[in-house]
Amino acid sequence: MGSRPSYIWRSIMDAREILKRGTRWRVGNGETIKVWKDKWVPNLPYAKIMSPVRLLSPMALEEENIIHAIWNYPAAQDVWHQCSTKLQKCHSPKPSIKNLITELEDSGGKEVIEEFAVVARRIWMRRNQFIFQQEFRSPNSVAKLAKEILYELNSTTLNESVQQLSIQNRPNWSPPPENTFKLNWDAAVDRIQCKIGIGLIIRDWNGRVVATSGKYRPLFPDPLLAEAMGAMEATCFGLQLGITRIILEGDSKIVISAINIRKEEVSATGMLIEDFKNQLNSYEEWSILHVRREGNQAAHKLARDALLHSNSSIDMGIIPHCIHDCC
Repeated sequence: MGSRPSYIWRSIMDAREILKRGTRWRVGNGETIKVWKDKWVPNLPYAKIMSPVRLLSPMALEEENIIHAIWNYPAAQDVWHQCSTKLQKCHSPKPSIKNLITELEDSGGKEVIEEFAVVARRIWMRRNQFIFQQEFRSPNSVAKLAKEILYELNSTTLNESVQQLSIQNRPNWSPPPENTFKLNWDAAVDRIQCKIGIGLIIRDWNGRVVATSGKYRPLFPDPLLAEAMGAMEATCFGLQLGITRIILEGDSKIVISAINIRKEEVSATGMLIEDFKNQLNSYEEWSILHVRREGNQAAHKLARDALLHSNSSIDMGIIPHCIHDCC
């Protein structure tokens, strides 16, 4: 300030500490901001992050990107070491996702890529659970769940031979108790056009078809997400028809297991399942059961047929042509 500063400058310097307490960073590119120390978040009470640093995972101490988090990081490799031999052979660190996928395609083709996608997704979800919920899944549980999902994916996408079913030849479908309705649902996915089809069929205690519906939805074609959306549509369909006592049946073991447990998931599928559980409370009586694909053919064919149309349909007391052979 020099040897003879003005009164204004002396006042500014004396009030400097008070000014600092009220100033805020204009973020810009954020390169010079100290995330945990500076005041840069306008909507927080103290304009700064108050959460303790320990909430971050050990990965935050290193430079993190996608390839590091799901492949190069040692905790991720603990999961990959329990996967197929072809994936294990690619265990060395990779500079980018593109390099990794190219190597996987060369070594194993479509099956290895599908396994990689499912396992990588579970590793990423484990990372998020650790950071935001302080829950850590063991490598064994992550690998086991990934294998279950992969099995479900493969069973959903297999080309099935045409089966002529009748009411007398329906090994896994049985009518519900008197004055109770049974609603079967299934979902089909179109990966190319990024859409799903949902099939719904309601029968009474005599096995008579009360109503059917085929619903088309533009949605990311994830089989589990599609099945969860199907369950949500099923419970809404029953309520729309004024049904109060219902049994819901689907052929996705993973979705039905998730519905029957109390633990919440933070994924898109988990949030749909929580909404589904809330809707179920609107029924006087309800239960949800798993049925083999052979006993869910009508809903399956309705779901496949829904993919061919750009709108949804509801038929009351009429059996659609696509399911004549199984009703």
